[in-house]
Amino acid sequence: MLRFEDLKLGCNDHLFIYDGAHAYGSYKVDLSCHKNEHHVGTIYTRTNFVTLKYVTYGWDHTGNGFKLVLTAFKDTPLECRGFRCQNNLCIHNDLTCDQVNHCGDNSDESSHAFCLGESSKTHLTASLLSSAATVVLPIVEIGRAHV
Repeated sequence: MLRFEDLKLGCNDHLFIYDGAHAYGSYKVDLSCHKNEHHVGTIYTRTNFVTLKYVTYGWDHTGNGFKLVLTAFKDTPLECRGFRCQNNLCIHNDLTCDQVNHCGDNSDESSHAFCLGESSKTHLTASLLSSAATVVLPIVEIGRAHV
C-alpha cells in the first residue's frame, strides 16, 4: 500500500509507479503537476515489489518533491496476528503509534491502537529529488513472524 503524505511535482516532472520489480511495461500510475496527495489517494499493489521511476525534463520551482509511506499488510478476513486496522487491514504491531498513518484510516495512531502520546519509535520516509531515478522497493518484512 502506498500513500503520499506530501506530493508536489512540477509540470516537467513525472513519477511513474510500477506494480513489480522493474520499470518497464505498463505503469500503474503516472503522476505530474496536476495531482497532489488528495487527488491520488491510496495505491494498492498486488506483488511484493513496487518500482518508482522519477523523470524530469527541466528544472522547476524549489519545494517540489514527495513524501511517501509504504506499508506491507495482509488482507486476511479471519486471522490477524498483528494489529487490525479499523478498515480491516492487518499490519505488524511495530507499525502502531509511530506517528505514521500506515492503515490509511489513521487507526494505527489513535486510541484504537492504545497510543498514549508522543512515541519514541522511528520510521523510514523516502524522498526523491533528482533529475532521473528509478527505485525498486521490496515490500517484505525481514526476520519477523507472520502478521
